[in-house]
Amino acid sequence: MSGGAVEIGGFTLGQQLPGGRFGARWRATADRGDEVVLKELAHLSTHPEETGPDFGRVHDLAGENVARVDEPVRDAQGRSWLVEEWVEGVSLGALTQEHTLSTAQSLGVARGVLTGLASLHGAEVVHGLVSPATVMLSLEGVPKLVDAAAWAADPEVAATDEYAAPEVAAGAAPDPRADVFAAAKVFAELLEAGPVDGGVGAVLTRATDADASARPGDAGAFMAELSHAAERAYGPLWWTLEGIGAAVASAVGVGAASTATATVAAEAGAGALPGSLSGNAAFLAGGDAGATGTGVIGNAVKTGSRLRTLIPVVVGGIVIGGIGIAIAHPGAQKDKEPEAFTAPVLTTSASPTMSVTPSPTPTTPLELGFNGDYVYVTVLTKSNVPRIKVGEKSKEVRTVTTTCDQAGCSTVMQIGDRSVPTIRTADGWTQDDRFDSECVWTDTGKVISTDNPARSVRTLTIDKVVDGKIARLVGSTKYYQLEKCKNQTEKLLRLTYKVTMTLKE
Repeated sequence: MSGGAVEIGGFTLGQQLPGGRFGARWRATADRGDEVVLKELAHLSTHPEETGPDFGRVHDLAGENVARVDEPVRDAQGRSWLVEEWVEGVSLGALTQEHTLSTAQSLGVARGVLTGLASLHGAEVVHGLVSPATVMLSLEGVPKLVDAAAWAADPEVAATDEYAAPEVAAGAAPDPRADVFAAAKVFAELLEAGPVDGGVGAVLTRATDADASARPGDAGAFMAELSHAAERAYGPLWWTLEGIGAAVASAVGVGAASTATATVAAEAGAGALPGSLSGNAAFLAGGDAGATGTGVIGNAVKTGSRLRTLIPVVVGGIVIGGIGIAIAHPGAQKDKEPEAFTAPVLTTSASPTMSVTPSPTPTTPLELGFNGDYVYVTVLTKSNVPRIKVGEKSKEVRTVTTTCDQAGCSTVMQIGDRSVPTIRTADGWTQDDRFDSECVWTDTGKVISTDNPARSVRTLTIDKVVDGKIARLVGSTKYYQLEKCKNQTEKLLRLTYKVTMTLKE
């Protein structure tokens, strides 16, 4: 402990959050700079002889749809604290108090939740507390489950949850079918706002059956049934997360959670559920800033009395910026205001008998439909360096080329002078791009080095198809600086961008 800061298990405490089901909660910072939430596991604190859940297994499953969890730490009084990544965003419960999601958006949230839940079930981990409070929506609009397996630290908690399956409410331990029940109940509430196809409704009805044996066996099976019914009803573009990020940003303030609102909620004694605060203050700790395809970093180095700034510059990237400087690659355009996106609203009505009227089977676009010049727009949604501001937007044109032969199709995207392989997924494409960036003094423009390693991980999902051509894709890019520049004193840069690609006419 230094400078009067209070620490628990090596984490420096920051803002106190409203208490959750398991005890007190604090936003905290690790030595390496990562933000986390410390959640007191009061039951384990008073029953130290109990081992509690195996959070190590949850840690290994962390990803886009499951929050990272580290092993609990103990404070000087011997109390146990769960360590979970800080998710910048808002809980599903809080968001839906202020915004009504379209059918497609609701199905997009369901798909994300089930993706995370299926990864847990595949590793024989039961979440145990699936509810609108434990589904976080990041600033990109991506669903992420928090509090996975935390119920096992206090088994009585699961039985008191209003989304608990009947057998859990009666005292049984949660299992994958109980998670299916809770998730289906959440999705059914989301879809209440608009007409729901009868086939989709039938899947949700089965998943919330009081008889556990009548439900899908786990989240993977539930996902398969829901996807099949939704695709029959709405076509291959049956889900979207488009527009959710904007709703999240409007709820919490673009780029950061509202400390003032959180403080008010805490002082009011709001009984927030784990993974959320109450009302508009329902943003939860979450974690590692992601990053994206353009390199921007400021690294302060003192030379005598003069403060200088180093910036790793992504070769072939879009925008480079730092303190008092903004550099754009030739042909790139930098806009001041983020573009507003509107999600499609599906309005298919169910018949009175809740039966499905099959529609013609849509043709899924082939790889050859992803060809041509696309307007590539990015909006910075997360930054772990305060002076690199969330909301900055960039635009450029990128060329995509797809060729096919007897062995299959291959797609590349031109990024600067590099042709980046683009891998086909079930509903779009993904890239894992490693490259060298430059380290530049912002005050002089002098290049210190040109071989600073960086990584960009990009996911793209088909959003619109016109005449067999993929006219629009949406997704995100995470940028990681892998090594520091020479003399760099700040932490490695982590950025996340929202991405939109629109076919140029």
